[in-house]
Amino acid sequence: MNQGVQDILAVSFACPTTIEVGDVVKISGDNAVVKNTEIGSVDVVGTVCAHIPGAAFCTVATRFRERKDDRLAGVTLTPGAFVWGPLNKAYPYSGASCASVTAANAETFAVVAATSDVVGLKVGGDEKQTFTLTAGAARTAVQIAAEINATAVGFVVSVNADNKPVFTALNVNQSLEITNETHSANTVLGLTAGVTLGGSSSHDSSAVAGLVIKGASAGSAIETLEF
Repeated sequence: MNQGVQDILAVSFACPTTIEVGDVVKISGDNAVVKNTEIGSVDVVGTVCAHIPGAAFCTVATRFRERKDDRLAGVTLTPGAFVWGPLNKAYPYSGASCASVTAANAETFAVVAATSDVVGLKVGGDEKQTFTLTAGAARTAVQIAAEINATAVGFVVSVNADNKPVFTALNVNQSLEITNETHSANTVLGLTAGVTLGGSSSHDSSAVAGLVIKGASAGSAIETLEF
């Protein structure tokens, strides 16, 4: 019999009397199945759709496929979008990321007026933005971020777990450039002048095939939802 990839059949198998409707089962012998307890087992044939309590036979609804290994992952997967890759296996999809620059120095910051109090930044092809920080011997990262965010356009400043300012563009298609200014605060904050690009997506977004909705191992990629 020739089955297509998406054909669903109901087949009778010998099984333990403890099998219940809804159990996922795998082949255990000639025309026999048992409840599956192994994550990612390639012997899984389907889900029990009918079984009389105590009976030694059950009916399994199964998608018979030309090959089973194309339901496994090529690498470890976590819940999220996936694409079909080499050997028709599932691989994770990651989208493009926004350009981001993390200051090398952690708080506190000694900002000196008219000496080290100016931050310059450009987002993509937009005009340069400059920010004059409030002077102080022990300015915190949160204070620095709040001052810049008050008038920032196209980017935002946050504070990471190390108490360092993080500059992040708001759009994936724009670069982030730290500039050198007169009275620059770059040395104080730990910023280096230069252009930073965002990360590219791992695959063409049109190649996304579906979502991994359960499991966190390569074998559990059999738990997928195709679009």
